[in-house]
Amino acid sequence: ERRVAAADRPREGEPEGISMLEALSATGLRSIRFAKELPKGVGKIIVNDMDPAAVRCIERNVEYNQVPPLPVLVPNLGDAISVMYEHRNKRLDVIDLDPYGSPSQFMDAALQSIKDGGLLCVTATDMAVLCGNNAEVCFSKYQAVCQRGKHCHEQALRIVLGALERTANRYHRHIVPVLSLSIDYYVRMFVRVYTSQKEIKESCVKQAMVFQCNSCWTRYLQPLGKVQRKGNNSKFLPATHEVPSVCGTCGKRLQMGGPIWIDRINDPEWLQGVIELSEDTARPFPLHSGKRLEGLLRAAQEELHDIPLFYDMSQLHKVVHASPMGMSVMYSAIVNAGFEVSGSHTDPDAIKTNAPIDVLYDILREWCKKTSKKKPAPGSAAEAILAKESKTAVDFTINEAVATRQKGRFLAPPIDVWGPKARAVGDKRSRGEGGDAEQQQQEEEAADAGEHPKRQCTGEGAGSP
Repeated sequence: ERRVAAADRPREGEPEGISMLEALSATGLRSIRFAKELPKGVGKIIVNDMDPAAVRCIERNVEYNQVPPLPVLVPNLGDAISVMYEHRNKRLDVIDLDPYGSPSQFMDAALQSIKDGGLLCVTATDMAVLCGNNAEVCFSKYQAVCQRGKHCHEQALRIVLGALERTANRYHRHIVPVLSLSIDYYVRMFVRVYTSQKEIKESCVKQAMVFQCNSCWTRYLQPLGKVQRKGNNSKFLPATHEVPSVCGTCGKRLQMGGPIWIDRINDPEWLQGVIELSEDTARPFPLHSGKRLEGLLRAAQEELHDIPLFYDMSQLHKVVHASPMGMSVMYSAIVNAGFEVSGSHTDPDAIKTNAPIDVLYDILREWCKKTSKKKPAPGSAAEAILAKESKTAVDFTINEAVATRQKGRFLAPPIDVWGPKARAVGDKRSRGEGGDAEQQQQEEEAADAGEHPKRQCTGEGAGSP
């Protein structure tokens, strides 16, 4: 503990206030926005990139945007991992990781170089890997096996959070997620990092393997450990196997994935604070994507925070060949049966509920009796499900409290062509790795004159960092 305190102690000559590192800065636009838009209290922002062309761009953008002298914004040329390891003995309050692809290679350095209680901001854009297309690649990067399904974007968040937790545990540290969102083509997580021998013992209880039936989407979670509590004492034990050998809904075989993070991924108080900030009309900077941001945050706020993953309405309908049912009808039937239900910010058709999957299929079975006459194929999951007797008293009376809950939550992107752009080439052209060095020199001269549309950016009026 003395070593940790020493690493977090302020250094003489360092600016007072929060110290920040944007490890992979590119144009430096995000750090410029931090410097111009954050309230007082930021002391130093290290704006790092390993590409000399990017660092020159950062320097031009700092001058172009007239960044005030405080906080101190320091452009830095260096390898992100090396820069973070250099700060293990003078740790930082905030580290931002926004790589092109996976953040996995940066996790170890970041979790060692951030202060106790510091904020680690992590982005992952390798969604094809995290969402089930390449299970072997996902395992090599995050030590977790991904699965296919409509819940894949929340699964992506939980896989990355699980990898962060396991990496932090090596150094007697643990994470506390405060805000985790799936946005367009990437996932973005904000976690606090703490050192605690006691709390890391809880890690095995916060992670689980996922057993999924790909015929009817029944899902079982198997925690990696269990805890026996008696008064102030806790005893941690290996978990007992509680998952059936075949799907209890349709009798098909189960597919195993994980481990994933199954604890909370959002802090309701943080969410409320961010929502209030986004609604603050007195803020000194514009927020052109305000309505879209508010809808995303409201959807995340309304989620059941203690329920990991969700079922997708369209997938369940497809299993039993049910006629379309409105979300308000389904939500109302679940609430009328005595359970809680919410949507998910990752999917407008999500059903996040504490009701067992049997209850959901009881509702669909009764719906099919009212609306559908199609016979299921012999040996199909639909035949096995519809042949069972319902054990739930199903009531389709509309509950107004849930009928209007998700209105205005999912808005269109700001432009039609929306997605990741090509990877930056930086100074590769000048090293003879493709392109024209003379063309690059002309572009840099144009940028110095304030005429480069791609690299010279203003920090005013962009979306939320």
